[in-house]
Amino acid sequence: CGLVACMMILGVTLKIARQWNINRVFFAVVQIVTKVLDSVYDATLGLAVLLVVFILYKVRYRILMALGVDHLLVFNWSWKDVATCFSYARFRPIEILVDYVDDLPAGDIMGLNGIYIDFYLGVLGTAAE
Repeated sequence: CGLVACMMILGVTLKIARQWNINRVFFAVVQIVTKVLDSVYDATLGLAVLLVVFILYKVRYRILMALGVDHLLVFNWSWKDVATCFSYARFRPIEILVDYVDDLPAGDIMGLNGIYIDFYLGVLGTAAE
């Protein structure tokens, strides 16, 4: 019933406005629908890109674990760093002292043995001595 009423109103309107015809109305509607659909497509594509970036950010540790570099420091920033424009004023240096190493095999009997110790400190990075 509503469709018939709309078609009658459209017919009367086209009859009154002589410069318009059904082809002109149809192509005007098609042009409006095309612009709306282009805008929806662009917005959907932008949201899809944001969703992919968000998903990759959330699973970045699993990706690094699958690549076998989960213990290495690859991304040394967090959202706090970005919000403070990478100002590291909130961090303070710490000193690590290794007093005793047990069961260390000798590399060379006649020379000094150099020891390399690698500490993994989580988000803060790697401290090496």
